[in-house]
Amino acid sequence: MLLVPLVAGSTVIGAVSLQNLNHEHAFSESDVRLLTTLANSMSVALENARLFDETNRLLAETQQRTAGWRSSQRAAGSSRAARHAGRL
Repeated sequence: MLLVPLVAGSTVIGAVSLQNLNHEHAFSESDVRLLTTLANSMSVALENARLFDETNRLLAETQQRTAGWRSSQRAAGSSRAARHAGRL
């Protein structure tokens, strides 16, 4: 069995394993290097997807806060205008 970790930063986020039930030592050093390269690429892709999702979540949160702030500013402006008009 060949087992290669999926590492993001300094954290192991998973593993990739290969098995050949017919041969005990079926994988060469070349196979290990290839699987390690694939696992590294997979780790980068998974981390990029996680960061993309996190960025979208934070963007949506920021947009909601901005919309709420703008709404409160419009309401405050309307009440100031109404008070000002009442003094005229």
